[in-house]
Amino acid sequence: MTDATLTSAQTIEPGFPGDQRLRAVRSFLEQEPQRAFNPLALLLRTLRGRWLRAIFLTLLFAVLFGIAGFMAVKPVFQSQAMVRISARESTILYADADDARLKLFDAFVSGEVTYLASRPVLERALAELRGTPASSPSAFIPPEDIAGLSRMISVNRSKSLILVAGRSSQPAAAAAAVNAVIGSYLALHSEQEAGRQSYREKELVTRESELLARLEAINARMLEVGGEYGMDSLLKAHIAKIAQIEEMQQRSDELASTIVQLETVGQASDADTGDMEIKRATLLDRALADMTYDRAKRAAALETLRQRYRAGNPIVVRAERELAVLDKAIEQRREQIATLGRTGALTGTGDGDRKESVAELKSLLEKLRGRLAELRQEAKDLNGKLVGLRFLQEERTGVRVLLDETRRVLDRVRVESRNSLPGVVEVLSKGSVPDGAVEDKRPQIALLGAGFGGALAFGLIIFLAILRPVLRYSDDLESLTDKAPLVATLPQVKTLEDEAYGGSVDRLRNALQLLPPSRDPLPGRARVLGIAGLDEGCGASALSHALGASFAQSGLKTLLVDADLLQPDLTERLEAGERPGWRELLSGRAAAIEAMPLAEGLDLLPSGVEKSVSDTGVSLPRLRSALERIGADYDLLLLDLGPYRKRLAAGLAASQLDLTVVVSRPGEPLPQLRRMLGALDRVAPGSLAQVFNFARRGDPESGTWRS
Repeated sequence: MTDATLTSAQTIEPGFPGDQRLRAVRSFLEQEPQRAFNPLALLLRTLRGRWLRAIFLTLLFAVLFGIAGFMAVKPVFQSQAMVRISARESTILYADADDARLKLFDAFVSGEVTYLASRPVLERALAELRGTPASSPSAFIPPEDIAGLSRMISVNRSKSLILVAGRSSQPAAAAAAVNAVIGSYLALHSEQEAGRQSYREKELVTRESELLARLEAINARMLEVGGEYGMDSLLKAHIAKIAQIEEMQQRSDELASTIVQLETVGQASDADTGDMEIKRATLLDRALADMTYDRAKRAAALETLRQRYRAGNPIVVRAERELAVLDKAIEQRREQIATLGRTGALTGTGDGDRKESVAELKSLLEKLRGRLAELRQEAKDLNGKLVGLRFLQEERTGVRVLLDETRRVLDRVRVESRNSLPGVVEVLSKGSVPDGAVEDKRPQIALLGAGFGGALAFGLIIFLAILRPVLRYSDDLESLTDKAPLVATLPQVKTLEDEAYGGSVDRLRNALQLLPPSRDPLPGRARVLGIAGLDEGCGASALSHALGASFAQSGLKTLLVDADLLQPDLTERLEAGERPGWRELLSGRAAAIEAMPLAEGLDLLPSGVEKSVSDTGVSLPRLRSALERIGADYDLLLLDLGPYRKRLAAGLAASQLDLTVVVSRPGEPLPQLRRMLGALDRVAPGSLAQVFNFARRGDPESGTWRS
């Protein structure tokens, strides 16, 4: 039909439904006025069908958040201690408000209140709390830092009384925090008392330290000089050493006199010779010399023991007995030598023996003189130690006198400095472990948590519904009816034989017949309808079969075409997979194709078996040719196009159809459905209609149809 013919037809029949301009004017005139925005209606519309889920999630979130709130907050326990500041002057309590002493005392109390909550006190208290052993009966978790301890402690003043309160979720922690703060405050207060010294006191303390250091140095030097002996021991040892020197000197003189006599006498008488021989033998006797030397050492040791121990001590008695035995042995040895001399055993010597005796005596004299020199050196060393110790003792006595005097003056200065403060700190009571909680907000917090959780669940459901809009009810398609009117809403049934479903399909058939065609019908050409869905599972194939049967029952010879080239559900359901059909028509090589009869007035053209024809290989000329070949023998062609999103040929076929019915179902995303309708409207404007399938119970338009 040419444009002139179309214009003529429109002029002759101005109310003809195919006139696009008149349809646009009618839709504009019949447009309903815009309703005012009602948020409550929008909320109820959003929650429609979600009430059970919303109630369940609301209760679940309310219970969970209520439990979390109850567990997140713990009861608060409080322990309290009292500190009193007593005035040094008792009359200050009766002073008037303008008295400077009262102002000074009031300022002192205020300063103590501030110092109780200061950082130094809290730092020491925190260190004390952290040192509490974890195995103690009242173990608790100490605060992490100063800020945590500061939040636990509160300090308030009531005149001269200071109240220190500790609040914690652990009863033992509250009492321990209060006591730690009080203990730290008292310790620092004592340290500050010691530090509040005058200039004179600091000088005295420095002087005391210096004198103590000098005294320690003198003591060290006295120990170094005297060693393990004291001054008295050194004195007696020196006296014993002098006695040894005198005895050794006497023996040396006697030995020297004997040597001179032996060298000068010549021919002496036998009696004289005998006395000389006895004396010589006594001097030369080695055993007697050893016993004499041993006796001298033991005598010196005995003197030392007498200085260390009292008289009658077993050690001293034993040493005295040993010395007496040694004296007796020396005396017996001398008598033995004298007896031998008187009997003549020692007098029968010649001139050669006399010379040998003189030589031996001289050798012994040299040894005695060497030992005498050693004894003198030892006596000299002892005398030097005595001199040094006397000097150090005198110096130590002088330093000790100065130290005692310094301490006496220092004590007097400290006593005077204690009276410089206007008040005295006194702890009346310390913190004790509380028996019960002073504050318990768990029920209130649990209630707030339950309310917040319920509101959160409710808001989350609404937010997700707005963020991801899905098709749930038929009236959700109102925003899409400008491109494709909603012609029917089909209920959700268990089987297609359900009477309600059949009646809904018949009403859909009438609605489709009453829709104005998008183009003028050509003589001898069947009307071509297409059924397409957004995705699998929307029931488009089953609806195509039921709708074709309804058209056939109305007297229209209908051909049902399975145009889904990827997944021909209709062909498989009707068991026509081995028969040629739509693929062969699209290939153009089939001479004649017989449709499969399904019922009176209803035939099926299956998908076909030609593998060379695919969904991506369909062209528009072959599609037109195929529709013309099968359209001459039927009143209505009904094409099952399959899921539009996954079928490339569906959009191409929609451009050649008189009407494309888009089938949607609950749960499909509205944005995708809107894009699908927009794409179909671009290829086939004005030839779209919508059907809402599987409507839930309670859908506002379930079982209705529109013209």
